[in-house]
Amino acid sequence: MSLVSELDRIADQYHNSTDIPDMFIEDIQQHFSCEIMKKHLDFSGKKVLELGYGEGIISEFLRGQNCELTTVEGSKKLVKKARSLGFNIVDSLFEEYKSPVPYDIVLANHVLEHVETPAEILGTMKNWLKPDGRIFSIVPNRESLHRRIGVTMGLQKNLDDLSPRDKLVGHRRVYNLAELEADFKNAGFKVIAKGGYFLKMFANGSMLDFSHELIKGLNSVSQDFPPEVCANIYVMAGCDDKG
Repeated sequence: MSLVSELDRIADQYHNSTDIPDMFIEDIQQHFSCEIMKKHLDFSGKKVLELGYGEGIISEFLRGQNCELTTVEGSKKLVKKARSLGFNIVDSLFEEYKSPVPYDIVLANHVLEHVETPAEILGTMKNWLKPDGRIFSIVPNRESLHRRIGVTMGLQKNLDDLSPRDKLVGHRRVYNLAELEADFKNAGFKVIAKGGYFLKMFANGSMLDFSHELIKGLNSVSQDFPPEVCANIYVMAGCDDKG
């Protein structure tokens, strides 16, 4: 199966599906990630490159931030959907994208766990950035509280074991914060900020009866805990050393 065909499969079976019972958990996390990004980045008037359309939650957020947004998406089905909603979207695999202009901000949210060679795509991202530009990247945390509990209970052998859900959405790996920082530093970036969010205690399938308010609360309260126990971790990096 070609990579584009695999991305279209994920689009059909996950992003565009109306039969994913835990999607509300993921959507609430994405909305919260927008608030996290706003704390670190000023989007107004900036050229922004977003890698991946997904459910369109972050694209819709960025549409309200007075920025010049370009989204790159490898699934032709998601490209068609995004264009029907008026987004400026480029039909391309990340690895093949040729940036016509340098960007102020590159958003690589939930990208590095999907690509075959994270080091290669990080090196490519440097070429997309202005000298003082910023990359913001979110990945799943293999040291999340829910994974630790899963290992203790014998539900998984190792913290980095990929679950059926990981495989459904095309994850190739999960990270911890030290590994994520190391990947950026090895690619020549300077990590300017880092953190985590969503104090996730159980796998999504065990939280289907949780209210939306409770899921929102677990995202909000996560800011009082070390990022190493959160479900998602992030770094903001640049090619310079200015904070």
